[in-house]
Amino acid sequence: DLLTYVHGSGIYRSVDTGASWVAANTGLPTGFAALAGINREAGSTLYVGLDKQGVFKTTDGGLNWSLWGATATDGSAKYTRTIVVDGSGPGRYYLGGLNGIKKTTDNAATFNDGNMPSGGRINSITHDRDAPYVAYIAAQFPLKINYIYGDYNTDALFTPLDNGVTGATTEGAVYQDRLVPATL
Repeated sequence: DLLTYVHGSGIYRSVDTGASWVAANTGLPTGFAALAGINREAGSTLYVGLDKQGVFKTTDGGLNWSLWGATATDGSAKYTRTIVVDGSGPGRYYLGGLNGIKKTTDNAATFNDGNMPSGGRINSITHDRDAPYVAYIAAQFPLKINYIYGDYNTDALFTPLDNGVTGATTEGAVYQDRLVPATL
């Protein structure tokens, strides 16, 4: 199955590798705007962050959506752009948004703010292929999260990776080359 977000029209689903598409907005608020793309957790479980409305989750490949946890009422989580699963235990996720990074350990019931040196919007989060406790994020500038299970209020948890980067990466993304892990 494929899902795509079309600004002003909603989410569409294809079951024939894009040959045809049908609207897949059941459970989503009318007139929503997604802040970024659709994030896959695994299989048919996906998430989409809606502007000022929180994160919506589907477990059936986009046929039905429902609000995920307290994301609509948390001051920062309602601006989520990207979601990453924290594999250290059930219910653990990282949410990157307009106000930095949030961490939940209880399936989005409560959130812990990340104390990132750059602050601001997070556009992407990617886990290190060879060290799953390490992640990279695109914020004001690229950052390495040295230990994703650590205390997000400790500055030592984050390492700036901006040497040679001219300009801000708040509208960009960071990904790791799966064949050459040292290449970001």
